Amino acid sequence: MKFMCRWRRRRSQLFRSDLRLVRTLQAPEQLVWNKATGAWEISSAAFGPSSKDRCLSIDIEELLDYDGLNVLTLYPTMPRAVGAVTFTVAEVTALGLQAEHQPVPTNWYHGGVMGITENKKKKLKLAAKELVAIDQEAAQRHDDEKQARIQRAASVAPASF
Repeated sequence: MKFMCRWRRRRSQLFRSDLRLVRTLQAPEQLVWNKATGAWEISSAAFGPSSKDRCLSIDIEELLDYDGLNVLTLYPTMPRAVGAVTFTVAEVTALGLQAEHQPVPTNWYHGGVMGITENKKKKLKLAAKELVAIDQEAAQRHDDEKQARIQRAASVAPASF
């Protein structure tokens, strides 16, 4: 991937509004436990921008397709990946959001969705379609690991009076 970024050097423009943007879901932060169904479901947190660059990270089907790759070629490269959803470029722009190619050294196909507000985050969640079903066992395992880390940290923290 680093070679592709150096070789291609510039960002690609997105022209195909019918093609998809892929959002990988990470557990447990981007999931919520539904007591009624007894299953992990997508949280609206999965559609929020990062605090670092204010963009929602995605992979771009148009670029993958251009290189003859399947839309799931990069899944699951992220830590704690337990599922993936998609929405089209047209759905993103209809919400008044912008999607652009933002290659990084480890992922030429990376992009970002910008302009996300709380209201638009909820609408984006409604537009999202499941691409890879949530791995319920992996989601539970990641949540158990997080809870265990919290318990360990609480047990070694000095008591305050």
